[in-house]
Amino acid sequence: MNDPLPTPARFSIPDSCRITGLGRSALYDRIARGLLRVVKDGHRTFISRAELERYLTACDAAQ
Repeated sequence: MNDPLPTPARFSIPDSCRITGLGRSALYDRIARGLLRVVKDGHRTFISRAELERYLTACDAAQ
C-alpha cells in the first residue's frame, strides 16, 4: 500500500513561520493583532491549514 502521508490539518509556530516566511516575533505580532487565529492544545500553539490559507490569500489580495 503506497498511500501518501496525509497533509497536516494544523501547523506548529515554527512550521507556520517557514510557510509564511515570517519570523517568530512577526508571526506572534500578527496573532496579537488578530490577523491570525490560533488553536491551543495544552501548552502548544497551532495554526490551522485553513487559517494559514485564509491569511496568505488575504495578503496576496492586498498587494
